[in-house]
Amino acid sequence: MSKKISASISPIEIVAMRRRRFMQSATTLFATSLILPLAACGGGSEAAASPVTPPSPPTPPTPQPPLPSVSFMAPKEGAIHAATWMAYGASVSAWGNGVGTAEERDLNNSRVLAREDLMRIAAQLSRFEPVKMLVANDADKAEANALLDKVLAGTGTQNSLNPSKTITSDGKIFSNGVALPAMNRSRIELIVKTDNKVNPNQGVNDLWTRDAAPVFSKGSDGKVYGIDFNFNGWGQEKPRTGLSGWVKDPLKATNGVRDQDIDGDKTTAAFITSKLGISSLSTWLTMEGGAIEVNGLGMAVVAESCIINNNRNPGKTKADFEAEIKRVMGVSKVIWIPGVKAQEVTDGHVDFYARFSNDNTLFFNWDGGLSLDGKSKSTDGKNKDALVAYQAQVASWSAADKLAYLGSASATLNLIELPTPLASVKTAIAARNPGISMTERKNFDDTFAAGYVGYYEANSCILMGQFGDVAADKIAFDKIQAAYPDRIVIQIATDGVGNGGGTIHCATQQQIS
Repeated sequence: MSKKISASISPIEIVAMRRRRFMQSATTLFATSLILPLAACGGGSEAAASPVTPPSPPTPPTPQPPLPSVSFMAPKEGAIHAATWMAYGASVSAWGNGVGTAEERDLNNSRVLAREDLMRIAAQLSRFEPVKMLVANDADKAEANALLDKVLAGTGTQNSLNPSKTITSDGKIFSNGVALPAMNRSRIELIVKTDNKVNPNQGVNDLWTRDAAPVFSKGSDGKVYGIDFNFNGWGQEKPRTGLSGWVKDPLKATNGVRDQDIDGDKTTAAFITSKLGISSLSTWLTMEGGAIEVNGLGMAVVAESCIINNNRNPGKTKADFEAEIKRVMGVSKVIWIPGVKAQEVTDGHVDFYARFSNDNTLFFNWDGGLSLDGKSKSTDGKNKDALVAYQAQVASWSAADKLAYLGSASATLNLIELPTPLASVKTAIAARNPGISMTERKNFDDTFAAGYVGYYEANSCILMGQFGDVAADKIAFDKIQAAYPDRIVIQIATDGVGNGGGTIHCATQQQIS
């Protein structure tokens, strides 16, 4: 969930934003035709008269479901990645065509910029690991390549890093003295989503692979499995898991959240596991990858608002969730924070609130803890209360539990605040994007996703957001660099993605080794 950008530097003046609350209904749906390759013809008159059909490639073996004896553990995000999965989304079917309200115009103006953001993210990650990006069709693939050319050439105000925070003026050396590896185009693979067996509708609707892609878990048999968490558009559609009692939350519509086309995205998890030739791990749980954060030792933090919710898991309790998440991800200790329902499309994803930076440390978003009236607690304030209460519980754990779940027999649960950017973000966005109106709507402060917790851990690298509040940008950068001394921290602007209500973390999903 995103946060409100305050017009004042006073922390009590900052209240929770409604991330992605203005997602559009599908205004125009595009049918993508499947283009099959022509059969090759051999030379000579006989071949010309009777085309020769080339032999079919061998069919790979069908991955088998795990044996009942296999257990699973999802590693922490900072473990070694085989690749990062992304999606060239922000389609018209998901973000609208810009006809109508100021909100709709802002979102459409952000749409193409968000796609450039995706290529900027991919290019930065390519310094350190492979990137696999889904595209809907050949036209989108060509557009993505053109935007990648622009990013690699360094043209445009957002395609160069800010030297005051991350690198020296020559643009090559980071402030900690570590040379920045070159961007590597050969590591970026654009994959047209055309597997009819898995995805007959083709299609990539939106860019949030954190939510639609599989979450990867490692089996005790040494194999990697892809968990399909039954993406249902953040609660907009009835779950595919057979649970009864599903209710679509009407408060979302009241708060301005609109349904969007997810026909392509809800098959993304199955497509990726099929593409990789790995087994899918089935579950009755309906949720998104952004709804859970793990430390890789069997501990997780989740927001109750989006998991114990009848728009995803009707009739299910915390105990039900804990039993199932232990089965598929190896999680035995769950920190529950409240989050907030229906204020934005995700119902309060934890990856905007709290993230593990190591085995026993959590970054958390902090807006001062009070809502605008200065009398009631903000969502951040309520979340912090829950984290502090769990911190107290951890203090009484046995040495064996501390060793098992926190990595040391004497460990404590450490909590570190990350600031919320202020109203200067709006001015910075206008300056970075001359001639592109993205702040016309009155509720910009309520819908732009400005939060440093939404960084991404890649191999040897942290990729984090830069929003234009110079002081907050530097505080967040310094805290994250201190938490990851062995990684290069890169801070970039992603105004289009932010205007769509998400962060770098929302647009990425790690594939484990």
